[in-house]
Amino acid sequence: MKIVAVTYGTETREEIEKDLERISGLISGLEDSGRLFGKDTLDCIGDNSDIVMLDTSKDKRPYFSRDIRNEHPDILVSYDLAGFELTTLTDGLAYNLIDCRQIHLIKSDKLSNEKRLNEVMSINMFFFTKDRVIEDYLKENYPKIPFIDSIEKE
Repeated sequence: MKIVAVTYGTETREEIEKDLERISGLISGLEDSGRLFGKDTLDCIGDNSDIVMLDTSKDKRPYFSRDIRNEHPDILVSYDLAGFELTTLTDGLAYNLIDCRQIHLIKSDKLSNEKRLNEVMSINMFFFTKDRVIEDYLKENYPKIPFIDSIEKE
C-alpha cells in the first residue's frame, strides 16, 4: 500500500500513521465503506504502508501534481488543504485528476485554500475534520464537498 501525504511540512510520519489509523476505523464503520473506499484498501492502511511525504511549502509547486502522480499512490492524504492551490489548465482542482482515494484531513480552523472548497470535487475525496464545529461550518458553507465527517464523535 502506497500512501502519499501532502503537508505544509508540519506533520510527522508518526502523526500521519496515527491519523490514518483513526480515520480507517471511522471509514470501516460506514454502511457503504467497502463500496466507497474498497475493503482491501481499508484493511491495508497501517500494515507496513509505504508513506511518501511531500511538503508543499518547498519551492516545487509547479511540478507537485506530477510528483504525486509519479508515486502512483493507493491513497492520498492532505493536511489542512495542502495542495488545493494546485490547478489544472482550466483552473480546476488538480486533485480531481489524481486516480486514487483521497483523505483530506482538516485540523485547523484557518485554511489558506478554503475558497477552493467551492470547486467541483471528485467523488474520491473524503474530508475529515478534527471536530464537529469545523465539520458543521464546512457542511453549511461548502455543499459541494462530497463526503465529510469529524474524527471526534462527541
